[in-house]
Amino acid sequence: MSNTKSRIFACMAIVLLSITAIQATFETTPNERLPITQTPPTLSSPADGATNVGLSPTFRWNGGLINATFEIYEGNTFEPKRNNLDLGNYVAVDSLEVINTEDLSGITYVSDENLLYMITNKPSAGRTSREIIITDLNGEVIRTITLSGWNDTEDIVHLGGNNFAIIEEDEGRVYFVDIFPTTSFISKSGKPSVRLFRNGIPWTTFSGDGIEGISYDVTENRIYVVDEKRREIHCFNRGNSSSSNTLKNCSIATTLSDLSGIYHPNQLSVFNNFDVDDHFLLLSHESNTLIEVDPNCNRIYSQRTLPRVLPSGRASKFEGVTMDKQGNLYLVSEFNWLYIYKHENKCHLSKEHTEDPIHQGLVNGTSYNLPISLKPNTDYVWRIKTDEGCSEFSSFRTAPPICGINATEIGTTCDDNCTPNNLADDTFTITVSATVENGSGFYTVSHDMTTSPSIPSGESFEIGPFATNTTADIELTFRDSADTLCDTIIIVSRIAPCSESKETTVETPVSIGIHDAHEGKDGTVILNSALIPMGDQINIAAFIFRNADMGIPKGARITSAVLQFTAGATAIEPATFMISMEKNSSVADFNADFPNNITNRPMVNGRVQWEVEPWSAGQRGDAQQSPNISNILQEIVNRSSFGPNSNIGIYITGTSGNRVVQARENGVAQAPELIVKYTTCPIAGTPCDDGDPNTVNDTENGECCCKGCPPVETPCRTSDNLDGIHDGQCNCIIPNSTTVVTYRIASPEDDVEENGKTGSIASYKNKLRLVSAPGKGNQVIGLRFTSINIPAGAQISNAYLEFVAESENNRPGTLMISVEDINNSPPFKSDKLNVSSREKIANPAVLWEPETWEEGRKYRTENLADFIQELVNKADWQEENTAITFIIEGTGRRVAKSYENPSEEAPALHIEYTNSNIGTQGTNINSDRR
Repeated sequence: MSNTKSRIFACMAIVLLSITAIQATFETTPNERLPITQTPPTLSSPADGATNVGLSPTFRWNGGLINATFEIYEGNTFEPKRNNLDLGNYVAVDSLEVINTEDLSGITYVSDENLLYMITNKPSAGRTSREIIITDLNGEVIRTITLSGWNDTEDIVHLGGNNFAIIEEDEGRVYFVDIFPTTSFISKSGKPSVRLFRNGIPWTTFSGDGIEGISYDVTENRIYVVDEKRREIHCFNRGNSSSSNTLKNCSIATTLSDLSGIYHPNQLSVFNNFDVDDHFLLLSHESNTLIEVDPNCNRIYSQRTLPRVLPSGRASKFEGVTMDKQGNLYLVSEFNWLYIYKHENKCHLSKEHTEDPIHQGLVNGTSYNLPISLKPNTDYVWRIKTDEGCSEFSSFRTAPPICGINATEIGTTCDDNCTPNNLADDTFTITVSATVENGSGFYTVSHDMTTSPSIPSGESFEIGPFATNTTADIELTFRDSADTLCDTIIIVSRIAPCSESKETTVETPVSIGIHDAHEGKDGTVILNSALIPMGDQINIAAFIFRNADMGIPKGARITSAVLQFTAGATAIEPATFMISMEKNSSVADFNADFPNNITNRPMVNGRVQWEVEPWSAGQRGDAQQSPNISNILQEIVNRSSFGPNSNIGIYITGTSGNRVVQARENGVAQAPELIVKYTTCPIAGTPCDDGDPNTVNDTENGECCCKGCPPVETPCRTSDNLDGIHDGQCNCIIPNSTTVVTYRIASPEDDVEENGKTGSIASYKNKLRLVSAPGKGNQVIGLRFTSINIPAGAQISNAYLEFVAESENNRPGTLMISVEDINNSPPFKSDKLNVSSREKIANPAVLWEPETWEEGRKYRTENLADFIQELVNKADWQEENTAITFIIEGTGRRVAKSYENPSEEAPALHIEYTNSNIGTQGTNINSDRR
């Protein structure tokens, strides 16, 4: 909404014009479901804005399609924004009875969860309290929240993050509540609220002036409510003060009998192609009508007549309306019915071209070859239509009508030749996919004068390798069959040696003052303070860092992460802090208006302890730097919803002692800072291809290096200078001698704890409790070792697990160790009981009574060779790159280091075996394999 509109229309009531009373019957059979349809893809090639595109290009997109439609238009002129939502062309696709619920009175959509939150006005049958019902978009109940002390809850609206507002009609108040994934009970007592006034008089003193609906304008940060019988709309700026707000209002005359709901569509970015920022949807249950009106109260833009009778035969009473991020409508009616409406035109949310398409075609798969020839030097746009809608338009310009070459795809592959500390031998290879216009001929590459008799138009070919110290640009020159120069393009400039870009370091300070805060013992959140206290005298210290500033890519492997502070005061006493992070891919800003706004947030499972040294005011060095918190940051980065616009929330609680650090208000140089190092290299042990046909069993070393082993029976010299042969595992052995190998947990997903009480699975922890854990009972531990290579029929002479003690938190007991009875054990899942439910080898569990552990020392289990031998003897034993899972149960407590603390001290599996059949190849195994 523009500033002008904001001034003109702020807090105006909306005049409703007379509408027709014609009622429509429901369009579908009750509970009829539409089939699952495919969503529009993201277009990839030609890239949006591409130039010099060939005259008969191949179009590509992400994901496969079935019987979709391709459209291409000449020019790039589009219709202006449409000025209404076209409610009349919304059709009902479902009517759903929300089970075990009565008197639905309101609904709101939560885009972060893609869920519907409904509220009841009266207790359901068999219950004594009102409820919030959370369902998926098909009305399937996921969970319910009990409301305690609430009397007349008419509607609910999502305000962003975990924040919601609820109407109490009989009190004339709007209450503010926080709802988290674990919330199951909300008491009204103590919740902040706004009391509504009308002409200076509390709303509750007016007979029949019930507040029936509520909506939120995210752009103006303004809350709107509707008066049922007076048909008025009132608004106030969002806040949570308990003091009264006097509301501006205006009385409007209308032929509608009542107003029962309101929705502000500018909450949804899906309407970017619509000029509806200041429109409202207004619902009338007595007139069975949904209308779209402008802010001047002068015009009804569109309307939708609603059914009078529910599928159950009772009269409908529509009480709430909302929309999802796809623009679909959701309405609830007393007593427990959810109606879903979708627009009849699947592409109505897309912008439209002014002209008809010059070509349409049926597409299947991920690409489409244009059967017609385009005009040279001309602008075009194209899109894909599916059952669910239209993709965004992608534009391009065709090449000039001359002999030339277009490199449509260019990529570089850097090779450090597995010598990461030697930059002199690094090389890179260029992959080019080119198209030729108006001619055929050959290309020449600068520097090495590589030539080709004809360019493979539209196909990929490689050029190089070139040394990374090449100072000039690499050029691709195209000549026609008469050796006439047609075109020369630079395909790549000099790139840095591989090792220069192997690990990326980003240093990101808190960007604004309200992103560092603390919460007192009374729950008060304090922003804009020049000093941030940390320790046992406050609840928590909190910091937000923006990934937009850091640029950590999805799938990155965090190698190091530390917090850097500037001391705000001198402190010499010892202090111990615990560092954690918020369990959200993008955290909401801190809000001083809501008590406990920081401690109420969900946290990840992982914690890092910080033993703080003494420091002096003004210092900013190692003493003010936290330990490595990469294990908990990795948990956030691994979330599927993590992306470039995510915010990362880091929280520090004190167990003893206190410190004070300087805040962002003292300048960026003194601000709290997050220093992260990350790499995108594959995990060590991942199978790969080193490009050398003379090696076998190639694997990654975890540093972006792929290297293979000499083939089996290749002559070699052992470490004691004896004649031997290679075993295909990069070991030089004497036949029939004992081979000793060690495997180590290779990823944070491979050492997990199963809660002894709930069965839930937790990974990404910096320690493993074997097996008793506070509040979790006797856990079940799962250890999965990967990339194991043992020849079939090998004789296992010894095998044991080895742990490094993380602490001296000992409790006597007996551990029982078993092995999963399967070849190539699958990864752990988040499903409950995913460890204990696995089938174990029939051999009795090996009992182990560990001695008392001392921190930092290594401890071995009893001999587990019989388990490994039984697996190796199986007919289907997989000799290469298999996985073995150990399951540990029992009593007592020993605390071991996990993969995150650090990985080189993760649990290890030691195996000794004799193999008489050297011809059996295995994967490269180092003495300490990850």
